[in-house]
Amino acid sequence: NANYSSDNGSLYNKDKTTLIRGAGGVSTVNILDSVTNIGVSAFSGCSSLISIEIPSSVTNIEDRAFYNCSSLESISLPNSLTSIGDSVFNGCDNIKYNYYENGEYLGNSENTYLVLIDTVNTSFTEFNINTSCKIIYYSAFKSCSSITTITLPSSVTSIGDSAFRGCSSLTSIKIPSSVTNIKERAFLSCSLLKTVTFEAESKLTSIGMSTFSNCSSLTSIEIPSSVTSININAFNGCTSLKYIKITGNLTSSYSLPSGTWVKTDSPDEPSDWTTNVVRSIPRTNNVGYYHQQSAWQNAN
Repeated sequence: NANYSSDNGSLYNKDKTTLIRGAGGVSTVNILDSVTNIGVSAFSGCSSLISIEIPSSVTNIEDRAFYNCSSLESISLPNSLTSIGDSVFNGCDNIKYNYYENGEYLGNSENTYLVLIDTVNTSFTEFNINTSCKIIYYSAFKSCSSITTITLPSSVTSIGDSAFRGCSSLTSIKIPSSVTNIKERAFLSCSLLKTVTFEAESKLTSIGMSTFSNCSSLTSIEIPSSVTSININAFNGCTSLKYIKITGNLTSSYSLPSGTWVKTDSPDEPSDWTTNVVRSIPRTNNVGYYHQQSAWQNAN
């Protein structure tokens, strides 16, 4: 076949770098060491699968990869993993997690706290993430409406889709320089979030779709120079956002939320809202402050 290949009942792309569909009707699957990517829904609905060890060659697991693997009890994730998609483990109700304080983790024999999957309950006000954690999984803290503060350790490299969505009491967050990826809706509807701080020497390259959408208390934010992409609706509904400071050149950007925006070289309120009006952050020569008129008016 010109496009696909197979091995022990599993379907791969031609060069066996992506596992497209895992073998069905078996309790365990051996994934080839050539695989770097486990595809969308690759093992979805494999109700006989009990255990699986993912080789160190794998760096990415796509959405719903193990969705509804109802018999899955154990999974070993390699230290090389850099990204995990949405709903990967949803419906895997028999997985045995590793626990640290109020968190449920998955990992391997070397690092049992590699991925923070979920919280035991949502009633806590403070939360300590294990200092070996590398990935905060999809919806890990979703609707933890009582949490007011959280510290991300320097081990964290990726913040998943909707990770802190609806954490309506969270007031501040510091993003360590180790983070390279913040996915869609990560802080959506964190309505009391006032301060977002990026550590110096940030490695973050992209801010996902709707990441800070409806963070209605956020007043200002400085985008690290490492960021090259800001996705659509990243700041929609941020009605108190007086300004966004861009410190580097973007290669991909989005239209600003509706209203009048003015670009200046200062964080102070512009003296003239009729000049330098912008509707989108340009992709080049964009260093400066982008002020939102309605936020300044609401503050006064």
